[in-house]
Amino acid sequence: MSERRKSRRINLDINLEYDISEYQKWVEARSSNLSEHGICIITGKELPVGSAVELKFTLPDSNTPLRVTGRVMWNEFSLDDDFYIQGLEFSNLSADSLHIIRKYISAATFDVR
Repeated sequence: MSERRKSRRINLDINLEYDISEYQKWVEARSSNLSEHGICIITGKELPVGSAVELKFTLPDSNTPLRVTGRVMWNEFSLDDDFYIQGLEFSNLSADSLHIIRKYISAATFDVR
C-alpha cells in the first residue's frame, strides 16, 4: 500500500475533547498522532466517515488551547483494546492554529534527531 498522507505525522499522546453535534456535548478522547493536515484520535465510539467533528486540545508546552474542525476520513475498531482509531482531516484551519501546529511539529521533529 502506498503512502497517501500529505505531510509528516508525529506521535502525539494527549487528552482532547470532541463534539459531533450542534449541542456542544464534549466527549473525552486521546490523540495518537498529528500533522498539519490532520489528527488521529482514539475514542470509545465510532464516528461516521464524512462527519464533521469539532476538537479542543492544547499541545504540550503550549499555553494556547486549539479549537479546530475536522472531517472523519477513516476509522478502525481495535478488537483487542475495544476502542476506535479514527483519522480526521482538518478543515478550515485558522492561520493561527496552523502556525501553532507547524511550530510544535517542527520542534518535535527536531528533538527526535
